Amino acid sequence: MARPSKAVLAARAKSKSLLTRDWPSSVPGVFFIAVGEPRWAARIRWQKHNAVHRDKTHVWKLSINPKTGGYTEKDLVHWQKQAEAWAEAEWLALTKSGKEFSRSALASSWTLEALLTKYLEGLDDGSIKYRSCVSDRSRVRVLLEIAEKGANAHNKAFGPVLGKTMDELAPTDF
Repeated sequence: MARPSKAVLAARAKSKSLLTRDWPSSVPGVFFIAVGEPRWAARIRWQKHNAVHRDKTHVWKLSINPKTGGYTEKDLVHWQKQAEAWAEAEWLALTKSGKEFSRSALASSWTLEALLTKYLEGLDDGSIKYRSCVSDRSRVRVLLEIAEKGANAHNKAFGPVLGKTMDELAPTDF
């Protein structure tokens, strides 16, 4: 195996130094995690009637530059902006709703396609595991119109339904 060039070694060293820096965010609930797989995360917490509520932690993983094997400051700033934009939208929705629910908890903020895609990602990365995962993965791929094998390969029947938000769906859509 060839030795890494001086440029690659320098890029990796710079990447390590970037991860040791402090990366503060001006948006509440957004923070940087440098341990393990470096990532930006956002968790929104609020209180109503003395009960504490919180959303699931949302994560934006940094992508490794394939040429250098490290991270760049541009990547860190890009994913920081993504996390902050998401958190700001959540805080705005909480403010408008009287701090009852965050935007991501509302049915109007999720399309069927977005939910199915998120579910498929969980099945693919192994974070969702149970007995019928394989058959569910196949069904979801048909619904998302990305199935490549079988009788329903390239089926486009669900296209009109995928773009609807969850509160717009009706039983007659299926």
